[in-house]
Order: sequence, then C-alpha cells, then structure tokens
Amino acid sequence: MEGAHVLRSHFHADAGDWVTFAHVRDEPRQVVVYSVADERCPADRRSAMAELVTRANFGLVLGNLELDFSDGEVRAKTSLGLGGSHLDDQSLAELVEGLVEANLRVFHRYMPGVVAVIAGASPAAQVAAIDG
Repeated sequence: MEGAHVLRSHFHADAGDWVTFAHVRDEPRQVVVYSVADERCPADRRSAMAELVTRANFGLVLGNLELDFSDGEVRAKTSLGLGGSHLDDQSLAELVEGLVEANLRVFHRYMPGVVAVIAGASPAAQVAAIDG
C-alpha cells in the first residue's frame, strides 16, 4: 500500500492459509489488523457462514469475524483507536504486537470452523466444538 504503514504476513495452519495485515492509520489515528482467509466462501454457503460468524462473535471480547456477502471473503479484525495519545515507537510497536497476537489467536481458533462450513458443515456444531 503506497505511503501506508502496513505489515503483511502469510500464515499456514492445518485448517487453511491466510494473510494478515497490520495497518497503522494516521487519520484517524488507529491500528487495524485483518486476517483474511485464502479460500472464499461460495455463494451457496454464505448464509451458513454468516451464522458461524454471528455465533463466534457473540463470545469474543477482543476482535470479531467478518463476512463480505458480495465476494465471500472471511476475515478477523482487531483494532484500536489511538485518539490524541502520544506514543513513542516502542509503545506503538507493543500495541501493534498485542493486536496482531489477538487477531492471530482468533483466526487460528475459528479457521477449522470456517473451512468446515465452506465444505457443508453445520455452523452451530462447529462453534459448539470450538468453544466447548
């Protein structure tokens, strides 16, 4: 992203692959982290995926899962507004690291359910298995 402060990494897990972006936005002052699944949800499974996302989000404290109904993109988002705070580079790096870590934990946790729902599994059963 030309002129943007973005860190991009690719991850591989047993359930699937994804790319993670950490973006420090100057205006408004925010840090946003997205993990985006490599595999898109097909149109005929998007209602089921929306159910999985909704059920998973209900218990999440930090971050959320998202589904783009137009193209089937499934992602996790964590973010933090910095407001008028004045942070040195070390403090900002620690905040970004914490958001990235939380984002990766959420996506890694729910990725098996995302893949299973794409393949036809029940969203309720997947979230129940993941959340215990």
